[in-house]
Amino acid sequence: MKKTYILLGILMITIGLYFFLVHDQGQTSMNPNDIAFAIEDTGAVNRIVLTQYREGETINRMQLDRLPSGRWQLNGEYLVYSHRINYLLQTMHLIHVKEKLIDDGINSALAILDTYHTQMEAFGENGLIKSYKIGTDAQGSRGTLMKLNDSKFPFIVELPGMQGFVNSRFAIDPKVWRENLLFVANPDKIKSVSITYPDPDRSFQLIRESAEDDWRLFASENKLDDAQLQAYLSNFQGQINAESFATNDFPGKLEELKGKAPDVIFSVSYFDMEPRTIYLFEREDNRNNFFGWVEGDEELLTIQHFVFDKFLVDRGSLLGGI
Repeated sequence: MKKTYILLGILMITIGLYFFLVHDQGQTSMNPNDIAFAIEDTGAVNRIVLTQYREGETINRMQLDRLPSGRWQLNGEYLVYSHRINYLLQTMHLIHVKEKLIDDGINSALAILDTYHTQMEAFGENGLIKSYKIGTDAQGSRGTLMKLNDSKFPFIVELPGMQGFVNSRFAIDPKVWRENLLFVANPDKIKSVSITYPDPDRSFQLIRESAEDDWRLFASENKLDDAQLQAYLSNFQGQINAESFATNDFPGKLEELKGKAPDVIFSVSYFDMEPRTIYLFEREDNRNNFFGWVEGDEELLTIQHFVFDKFLVDRGSLLGGI
C-alpha cells in the first residue's frame, strides 16, 4: 500500500508538471465524442452513482436517486440536501474541456486514472446517460483530470468562470450530502412554538388554533407585545439546518448527553406536518455551536449559534420586557 501511495504521488507530480509545461492549449483536433462530458438535460437524470476505485478495487460507493416528489435520496435511506444536489446537476450540465493532453501527458494521465479515480454514472428512464472517470487536480492548469468511459483520451476539464477543481463537486461523503434538517421555519404552517429553559420564568409556548387566529401565550392572560412578536416571527424563514452530523466524530457523546438535562428544548408543531423537538446543549469545547439532536432521529448534531440563537428568545421579550 505504501508503494502505491508513493507511485501515485510521483505520477501526480509528473503529470502536474507536464500539464503546466507541455499541454496543448489550442484544443485542436478533438473528437466531439471524446469531449462530450456535459449532460444537456439534467432533468432527465434520475439516478447518479459515484464509485471510488484504487488499483481496480472499489473503496467507496454512493447512490443518489430522484424521488417522485422531486427530492433526492442518498443510498435509499436519507434525504439529500437540495442545494448540494442542485450544485452537482449544474456541474454536470456546465462541465467542459479546458485543455487537451498530448504525447506522454496522455500516458501519465491514464496511469493516474488506473491507480485512483471516481467513476460517475448518470442514469435516466432508458438507462445510462453518461459515464466518466474523475481523477486528480491538475495543479498547473487549475482544472481536473477526467476521461469519458467510451473514449481513449483523458482531458483537463473545468467549469466556466470557476477558479478551482471540479472533482470536489463529486465527493463521496454521506455527511456532505445528507439533509441535516432541524425544522421548517414557515410561519404560515406553524401551529405552536415552545421553548423550555432550566429557568421556568424564561420558558413559554406560543400557540394558535388556526392560521387565521392570533398568536397567544399558552396558559397566560398576558397580552403579547405585537412589535416584539412580529420581530420574532420574522426570523422564521425557509429550512433551518444543523451544521454537521457529529455521532462518528464524538463517539459516546450522544449517550452521555441523554443522561443530562438539556440547556434548551425547542419544539415546533404544524397544521399539516409532523412536529419537531430539538434538544440543545452548550459546548464547553466550542462556544460557537451547540451539541443537539432532533427527537426521533437519534443522531448527534452540531448546531451553530448564529443559525439558531435568533429563535431562542425569552418569555419576557415577547411581553415587551415584562
